[in-house]
Amino acid sequence: MIVILGALLRGTVPARGCVGRLGGEEFAVLLPGSSAEAARALAETVRHRFTELASLSLGSDLRPTVSFGITEVAAGEPIASALARADTLLYVAKREGRDRIVCDPDARAEGSDVPPRSSRGQPLAPP
Repeated sequence: MIVILGALLRGTVPARGCVGRLGGEEFAVLLPGSSAEAARALAETVRHRFTELASLSLGSDLRPTVSFGITEVAAGEPIASALARADTLLYVAKREGRDRIVCDPDARAEGSDVPPRSSRGQPLAPP
């Protein structure tokens, strides 16, 4: 399934983007110049397509899932900080039931009090 997900990401992420495996079952996708909304749309496409491909490969007995944590990198912010934030959001997605996307909706905008929401639309508790 890792090979299928890697190929799916490489085939879906635009040319200006970058896909890398961080180890284990985790990948990072960098989308320079893209908004969190665009990243969320891409993640939804990958999530749905992965489900289709997994069912074709494994049948209906097993149902592997893919979850995403999405954030934006603020100007001047170290990439390690954004990756840590995305990782925290990923674990929120897993804790919320897997097969979902958790996006940092304020995209590091100062003064925003909008709580993060899962792909199911529910407000999330802090991790």
